[in-house]
Amino acid sequence: MRAWVKTLSQRSRRRIVAGALLAFGWAIALAVWLTALPPLEDPEAYDVEHSKRTLRELESIGGKSAVLANEIEEWFTGLWHGRGLAYTLAFLTLAIALGYYHWERIVPPSRDD
Repeated sequence: MRAWVKTLSQRSRRRIVAGALLAFGWAIALAVWLTALPPLEDPEAYDVEHSKRTLRELESIGGKSAVLANEIEEWFTGLWHGRGLAYTLAFLTLAIALGYYHWERIVPPSRDD
């Protein structure tokens, strides 16, 4: 291990790594957000998919749970496209950085630190 790394306390190293994770992940999320294209949806196709008749047919075939499952599936699919993907990446980055930070607080340091 490098000499300057050995001089840092465990708390400082934990903060540096968590900060680097946040900076890297949020930079990627920002790049995705800036380059995201607006959704190219056909308004007529949207109206057909979300019309009362279509939803009624879906409910008659699969019940209210099928309608709910369809709505959840559309929401989940939206998380992985365009600006929704950028928000998802930013949230996942925050969760990973906080998880790392707290995990390192809980786990005792190894003997070579």
